[in-house]
This record gives sequence, C-alpha cells and structure tokens, in this order.
Amino acid sequence: KLSKQDGEVKTTSTTLLAKKIVEIVEKIQKRICDIHGITPETIINIDKTGIGTGTLDALKDYKAAGQLQATINGIDNGARANDSGKFVNKVTEMYWNLKEKIEEGKVKLLYDEQTFTEFATRRYNYEYGQMTRIVLEKKPDYKKRLGKSPDKADALVLAFYDNKKKGSWVV
Repeated sequence: KLSKQDGEVKTTSTTLLAKKIVEIVEKIQKRICDIHGITPETIINIDKTGIGTGTLDALKDYKAAGQLQATINGIDNGARANDSGKFVNKVTEMYWNLKEKIEEGKVKLLYDEQTFTEFATRRYNYEYGQMTRIVLEKKPDYKKRLGKSPDKADALVLAFYDNKKKGSWVV
C-alpha cells in the first residue's frame, strides 16, 4: 500500500501488487513520480517489519546507486513509542496522533471508503501496569474481527509520520 501526504489536505492511497521486490520498488518509484515527483525532500516511510523489509532494503539500494533522491525511513511499528509513558508502541502513537490531528482539523483527508473504514474501526484499549498506556488493537485481532488487514490505514499513518523529527508529523 502506498499513501501520499500532500500538505494539509490531500492523501491518496494506492495498492501495488507484484511478485518480486524489484517489481514493487519500481512500482513505488513510478507511482511517486506520477503523483508527486521524487525530490530530495520526498520522504518514503516503509514498515520495516515483515514483507516491508525487502522493499526497504531495495529502496535503499536504489538510493545508494543514485536512482532515487528521496529520504527512505524504515519504521518499526512495534518499536518503543516516543512518548512511552502514554503509548505502548510506535504504531499506537502514530494512529493516535493522526486521529488527534484529524479531530483538530489540522489534517483533512480525501474520502476513500476503505481507508476511512479501516482507520475508524481499529480499536484502542488501555494497558494497566506501573502506568496506564494506550494500546492499538493488534493487527491479527483486527483481521480476525473484520476479516481483512488494515493495510490502507497503515499506509495512511505512515504517510503522515515524520521520523526525522522525533515524534512529529508532516502537516
């Protein structure tokens, strides 16, 4: 899944299907060029766990060979949150912060029913221990409950996360 964040108001999401990592990377590169153009200011955030690992490595290879000018960030959704006193992990923090930006009117999204539904139906709970922290519903639990993965919502959240500015968002 690929989402493009454009200032405050526009987000597009595209599903890219391919059998080989090289095909995926070429499609990512082409799609970004088609909707935005790749510049040194372009930020590509990739979930670096699971299938995203190979895509991340291939994009970094393209960049090292001078075939890609973008900043490539590998994001580990299960990593420690920047605000670990409030959130259990990074993915929870990313979803919650984007939800707040939308509620505050700082982010307005183009309507895409699937993305909106996935984002709106992912549940939050609290983890109790030495401190009470927010935790996002685990992807396997979401898949079991709704019968599919929230891939478009995950891509949307990654599109708005700016890893270079610790805990900040591109809005």
